[in-house]
Amino acid sequence: MPTAPDVLPAYANTREEAGTLIVELSGNWRITAQRPDWLEIVGERSPKAVRLQIGTMANWDSSLLLFWDSVRCWCTEKGVTLDVRALPEQARRLLEQLSCTKVSVAAGDQAPGL
Repeated sequence: MPTAPDVLPAYANTREEAGTLIVELSGNWRITAQRPDWLEIVGERSPKAVRLQIGTMANWDSSLLLFWDSVRCWCTEKGVTLDVRALPEQARRLLEQLSCTKVSVAAGDQAPGL
């Protein structure tokens, strides 16, 4: 009996084509559930580009945006092109807003013990 989409865990299928790491995200992405880790996915690979796309997505919340953001940060750090054109327009807007809201904290602004 097939598993219902809403009970499938979050997962990422990858494949490489002409120097591009294609990452297809599927399943049920919930902040309270286990989900893929970008650094484990990319491992030792050195792609020229990363393309994110959506597979069979049941549900998602901010955990998916946090994953996307970790991919974006890694790509920026490594000088790798990130292609998000295959993501839904609403998701692309949210990702852009997330990247615009980064806050840096000065060393003296943190309370002791944090």
